[in-house]
Amino acid sequence: IDAFPNNCSQRNGDGSKLAFVSLAVMASVGADATVANPIRRVATVLHGMQVKVTQEGETEQALFDKFRCDCKTAGGDLEASIKAGKAKIAS
Repeated sequence: IDAFPNNCSQRNGDGSKLAFVSLAVMASVGADATVANPIRRVATVLHGMQVKVTQEGETEQALFDKFRCDCKTAGGDLEASIKAGKAKIAS
């Protein structure tokens, strides 16, 4: 009784081809490992988010400062117009 089927040699041949292709793919992935490293991608995304949040914070601070300035000056203008209106009503 033959312990190995007739197509066993063909499987070994296919297996060696598969191993060669696997090694070729692994080699190409190894070359791009620094680019496609998941930890590096996360670090890059976090750095991008940090830059974006910093820019948004600066924009928001500028808008807040402008709003605060408008509130300070608008309060004085409003108070002056109320006094003028009360004086007009009284006369």
